[in-house]
Amino acid sequence: MSLRLTRRDLLLVLGAGGVSLVTRGRLALASPGPENRPPLADGRQAQAATAGTPTIPPSIRLQMSDGSFCSIAMEEYVKGVVPAEMPASWPAEALKAQAVAARTYAAAYVATYGYICGTSACQNWNPANRTAASDAAVAATAGELMTYQGGMIWAYYSSTCGGQTANSPDAASAYCQSARCGAGAPADLSSEAAAAAFWGNPQTAYCSGSSLFRWTYAAARSTEDQILAQYMNNQSLASIAVTSREYSGKATNVRLNGSFNVTGESTIKTALRPTVSGSSLPSANVILTFDGATLTRKGGGFGHGIGLCQWGANGMATAGATYRQILQHYYTGIAFQTVAPSSYALPAARAFRIALPWASRAGGASSGAACG
Repeated sequence: MSLRLTRRDLLLVLGAGGVSLVTRGRLALASPGPENRPPLADGRQAQAATAGTPTIPPSIRLQMSDGSFCSIAMEEYVKGVVPAEMPASWPAEALKAQAVAARTYAAAYVATYGYICGTSACQNWNPANRTAASDAAVAATAGELMTYQGGMIWAYYSSTCGGQTANSPDAASAYCQSARCGAGAPADLSSEAAAAAFWGNPQTAYCSGSSLFRWTYAAARSTEDQILAQYMNNQSLASIAVTSREYSGKATNVRLNGSFNVTGESTIKTALRPTVSGSSLPSANVILTFDGATLTRKGGGFGHGIGLCQWGANGMATAGATYRQILQHYYTGIAFQTVAPSSYALPAARAFRIALPWASRAGGASSGAACG
């Protein structure tokens, strides 16, 4: 079967962290990383379970949206990330958890690639959002990093896990393991029955305050045919089913019309978007029901669901948890280490590994200017 992508859809797929491929009867992503609304947020995966000796350079190279570079102290950078990634009105312990996660992610990223971008492709950075509360959370955790077996972790995080986080698909799985966003142990949701019981119904969870904790989208078959036309020529929806899931219940393969397989988290979310021109599905934690006239999607969560659940951090902090308790809940077996800025020299920025979509992000010398 042939594949047809509009320019918009191509950018959606590439920007989500992979290159779209077609094999016989299959639409897939080539080795997509988690997204940090996270991920390695630009789609590149961790090369080892940890990112080396915990180190914070005196300044980091920050790439702006126009491709230029500037220099900024780590703590000033984190002060611009925390209120861009999490509402500054949330409890102080949630903001502290976000600060440590953002700092650790940035330190690991810079140690590996020599720079970090200031957009959602890495971590959102917007110093205009800074408040006294968010600055205080950063100051209270200054220099603090999360470690695993002595090395910095890739501190993935996302908005809303929906009640249970997912295992990381890369080496970060050593500490980014599935966890219940609440009391109790995580459950195996890889079967359709278990996934339907969990994602198709309300649950008690720390992140239940999120508007995307549970969601339902339905569309007529005629609309679905238009959506499928974005991907396949002359396709009309006759049948659809999730045929494989991860332990967390995240769909990994959707079979259309009995023979065409859609695989890969970002591709599934894009192909199952509820409107022709709208956004992709909030997550791949989805249950599908098709009665021949209407396709209904029920599910929960927003984002990849790996590592820290930001809405879960809000719920835990509201319930009285400290920021370290929050982080230890979502990252397995971690420790904390506070380091001072060192004379560590930044490595040269590494070339991108795939020509698209990171060509504008790789390489380039720092402008030397301070980030404004």
